[in-house]
Amino acid sequence: MRYFDTHSHQGYDLPGHHLSQLIVETLPRLPKSLLSLNLPNTTFLYALGLHPWFVKDFTNLESFKEELVDHNVSAIGEIGLDFFPDYLPFKQKQLVLFEQQLSIALELNLPVSIHCRAAFSELYKLLIQYPVKGCLHGFMGSYEQATQFTKLGLKIGINGVVCRSNANKYHRLARESLLSSIVLESDFPYVTDRQNNPLLVDSVAFSIAALRKMPLDELVETTYDTATKIFKGCE
Repeated sequence: MRYFDTHSHQGYDLPGHHLSQLIVETLPRLPKSLLSLNLPNTTFLYALGLHPWFVKDFTNLESFKEELVDHNVSAIGEIGLDFFPDYLPFKQKQLVLFEQQLSIALELNLPVSIHCRAAFSELYKLLIQYPVKGCLHGFMGSYEQATQFTKLGLKIGINGVVCRSNANKYHRLARESLLSSIVLESDFPYVTDRQNNPLLVDSVAFSIAALRKMPLDELVETTYDTATKIFKGCE
């Protein structure tokens, strides 16, 4: 089968399957080590962006656009807003730098990979103003909030949290969202099972298919097709 992992931080492969994998950076520069990744039956794409956790170290993004063009990236990310207490002191800086990156995404016609915690209202307002395409990575809002964003044309990234037996809100999201509105992701290597083993996209797909009571191959193929329509360079 052909899997598409729309959000990972390190490379891995799925023996016996073809894997397209978007490697996402959290700082606005691309390490050379990522560009040399080479694994069997795996196509690597790259995303570059400034994560909201790290905005305090930046005053501008002067060289960001050049970096995007020089490396021919497939997306801008991981970008977004995080208003949890640890990051709330930098709320205004987050908003300013996130808006700059949305503007660049529109200018360069690049999709985005968005992180959001406790900031859904502010995010929604900005995405109306900047009608980008892309994914809400590891979406942890409600089903109703997800529906607001999918109506804007964005896709919902579902990761290994869906494999946990007590993730009821996440299960509803995976089960009731339109199949055309979801994509698979691993957030590798950060989302793990009880034995601390990373949960890869094949496990994510299996859990979603079980929740939706549908054939696994249909889920995998549909989410692959959805992701390839978003991210350039996957063919």
